[in-house]
Amino acid sequence: MKERSASTYVAIMAGGVGSRFWPASRTAKPKQFLDMLGVGKSLLRLTFERFLHLCPAEHIFVVTNREYKDLVMEHLPELSEHQVLCEPSRNNTGPCIAYSAFKIAGLDPDANMVVAPSDHLIAQESAFLEVVNRALDFTSGHEALLTLGIQPSRPDTGYGYIRFKAEAVADSVYPVAQFTEKPSMEKAEAFLKSGEYLWNSGIFIWRAASVLQAFEQHAPQIFQILGEGKEVYNTPSEQAFIDRQYPLTPQHLRRLCRDGKGFERVCDSGRFRLVGPRHLGLPSCRGAKRRFGKCGIRVKDGFGRGLRIPRPGARR
Repeated sequence: MKERSASTYVAIMAGGVGSRFWPASRTAKPKQFLDMLGVGKSLLRLTFERFLHLCPAEHIFVVTNREYKDLVMEHLPELSEHQVLCEPSRNNTGPCIAYSAFKIAGLDPDANMVVAPSDHLIAQESAFLEVVNRALDFTSGHEALLTLGIQPSRPDTGYGYIRFKAEAVADSVYPVAQFTEKPSMEKAEAFLKSGEYLWNSGIFIWRAASVLQAFEQHAPQIFQILGEGKEVYNTPSEQAFIDRQYPLTPQHLRRLCRDGKGFERVCDSGRFRLVGPRHLGLPSCRGAKRRFGKCGIRVKDGFGRGLRIPRPGARR
């Protein structure tokens, strides 16, 4: 087997429309393509540069809606066209992850991959990269599905929560007991008080083969639909196959399994582990609390501090 770093890949999810940051973010140019921090770089660009510390540009892939392909190439000129995975329809997280896993596994059967949103603002990048590297070390030697958990600083209904078991299976790696999506304020307050819950960062680490096995066992519809053409991934026929098959995958996660758990069933497959608890100051533009003003948008970061995100073209 190759050294772990040589088999590290990243899939950046960048297909969202950013509707909750309207009017700064619009369907034609959603927030991942905006200079939300006023630093001359889009959120997508910042995310890409962050992961260059983990692997070369050739190992970074972006999954996006086909209407944003040109925007992705404009913001990330280092990528070749085959590194931009174009979804013909918006079918949520499960198919997006499965598509990237099939493609990357076709390139490297030993691939160890990070799956991350394109819209995170990370205050402590060195600490973040340290945790991700530790997670990659763990998954390279274990059949496990990992996610990053963040110590909550306040009750917040804009984040998903993870209840973890107290006994670690390795350094800062804990078994997941339960996933809860965006709870009521009452539940969020109870979660914070219990000390048993972390915010779900939406960042995942696993071997491509491990997550595909989880799909095969727990989300077979997605696995069968996208796995039907394994031989066409990374060939000129890939896009035509995806254009035909991808829209057939379930558009709502609850349709994946009869018990209604959807993609969460993959997460609850018994091999899911948690890297944390660790405070990274990692807020997501999706989950952050927002207030629009004349000069920009106010959000709260992972420490509860206020940040001003300037509107494009606003005076700073």
